[in-house]
Amino acid sequence: PALPHEKAEAALLVDWGANPPPWPVFIGLNALAAALRGAADALTPPPIRAIQDTFGYHKTMLLYVAQKHKIADLLAEKPLSATEIAAATAPPLHPPQVQRLMFALAAHGYFRFGGEPAGAEEPRWANTALSSVLRRDHPNSMAGGVGHNAEDVYAAWGELEVGMARDGRRTPWEVVYPQYANPGGIWKKFAEHPAGEEQFGRAMQSIDALGANAMVADGVAVWGAAERVIDVGASYGHFLHKILAAYPKLEGVVYDRPPVVELAKTHWAPGAAYADAGGRVAFAAGDFMARETGLPKAKDGDVYLLRYILHDWSDPEVLTILRAVRAAIGSTNAKLVIGESAMPDHDTIGVPAEIYNIDMQVTRGSLRTRGCPPRLPPPHAASRRAPRRRWPSPSAATRRSARPSSGSGCSRRRHSSSRRCTRRARSCTSSRRGPHRSGPVAIHFVGMRRCTRNLSQRPSERAPSSRASDGARRRVEDDVARGNRLEIASLLG
Repeated sequence: PALPHEKAEAALLVDWGANPPPWPVFIGLNALAAALRGAADALTPPPIRAIQDTFGYHKTMLLYVAQKHKIADLLAEKPLSATEIAAATAPPLHPPQVQRLMFALAAHGYFRFGGEPAGAEEPRWANTALSSVLRRDHPNSMAGGVGHNAEDVYAAWGELEVGMARDGRRTPWEVVYPQYANPGGIWKKFAEHPAGEEQFGRAMQSIDALGANAMVADGVAVWGAAERVIDVGASYGHFLHKILAAYPKLEGVVYDRPPVVELAKTHWAPGAAYADAGGRVAFAAGDFMARETGLPKAKDGDVYLLRYILHDWSDPEVLTILRAVRAAIGSTNAKLVIGESAMPDHDTIGVPAEIYNIDMQVTRGSLRTRGCPPRLPPPHAASRRAPRRRWPSPSAATRRSARPSSGSGCSRRRHSSSRRCTRRARSCTSSRRGPHRSGPVAIHFVGMRRCTRNLSQRPSERAPSSRASDGARRRVEDDVARGNRLEIASLLG
């Protein structure tokens, strides 16, 4: 029989993302949590809260030291004292400092007293639900994410003020790491530090605890109709594995940079974590910035997946990536699925999204709101033969999109169900196929259990406007940033 400590540790290995709650429950829980946090903030005097906020770096580095020395993993076997923990680390740490570390972490809910004390002044420590996610073998392990944030991003945040300069010539990342300047930035650093590359891969796996199963469920209309999913920037293919596990007849392609693909192969090998679907996956390495040597060419029924990719890049680079996908799709009947954390419009405030946006700004990329999309160049600007298309003004587009279009039954409104929204997007796509110079390209947005609006009209079906200004084009650009369903063959050329 299992010992009490072993039972307690096994009970902590819960996959928090395995069964996403129904949409109303998800909304209710978040509303309740926000209300309780608001009440706690209201009861805290502003001076105290302000000084507490400036100490945020305390938690960052406390967690980093704990995961770096695998303290949570050590405690999985049995409760240990600070002296025993210090002796088990490599290189050995100083016991009195470890004792301070453990008390500081326990004050924040990481670790607890466990078992018989080792002495009058030296308790033994055990894991809590919080500290257990620092274990490497936890289904939602955050060890890689903690390590990546502390080793790769933390120092750049210290130069945040530099990134606020008017000239905008240097990002905080480039101040700290001038040898890894953009473009390329952090990827250049990983090319020289394989351990950082491996840790970043684990950090990307940790994102699966933030809604991966919900994305698989909400995209049922897309995955169920696909023949093959090409996961662009797949890392180890952890999200692709979830899709393949849910759809046994589906095939997949793991696409990433060459060193990442080599690491990914080890996760799909016989006996590895994703071996159950290893026979249905292929691997492709390349550079999605290059049309010629980039993405695998599409076949009918393919789905290109860009999940948490576009936020890493600046607007011109995002357009380069989208054009590379468009070139790979060619005239085939393929789809593009974009999974991102969409920021709210700037008439509301979303705490996680706003902070993550600064996180991207520190390095190079950006999350995008529905009101602040990337600025696209005029359509067909690179072609002398193709005519320049005049886009409708924002007001006209808004008025027309409020009415259902004939045939599709789609309207520009927010649906209460992500699944219903995905089915509606699919119906719009199927009913709008027709003759097109480069073939139809449907864009589906699946992200964070939020349903985005679908624009039912093709650009060619909208009446021209007398004002073909940047402001008018931004309305069409806004369609992309909102997550509206567009056929981008005309838009991207």
